[in-house]
Amino acid sequence: MLTVDEGQRLLRLLRVMSYASLVSSFLVVLTFAVFPTKRSSLGQVLTLCFCLSALGLTVGLLISTSWVSLEQVFASRSLCHLQAVFIQFFGSSCIIFFLLIAVNLYRMVVRKGLHVLSLTRR
Repeated sequence: MLTVDEGQRLLRLLRVMSYASLVSSFLVVLTFAVFPTKRSSLGQVLTLCFCLSALGLTVGLLISTSWVSLEQVFASRSLCHLQAVFIQFFGSSCIIFFLLIAVNLYRMVVRKGLHVLSLTRR
């Protein structure tokens, strides 16, 4: 069981990591917005979508850890529902986009590997 002091330290760590995730996701989205040529391939578009999902998930987590107190989240039914929607939707979309990035990477590696194999057989 956690003591109150350990719980407070874990909450501060969660806040720091959430803000770091928020800033890094925002910087990736900003990079894609400033340099439109970076959105040319499927992998880059999937990375952009993943970062947008991570941004939404982080906002959902920060609703209860930083911006309002837990008592306010539990007291306000609509705020609790908003947090649940952010966490459920963006958490699921993060997993899906991460899976799509992995499938795309697999396709790139296998396609390149098959191309190299066909060149060595000639």
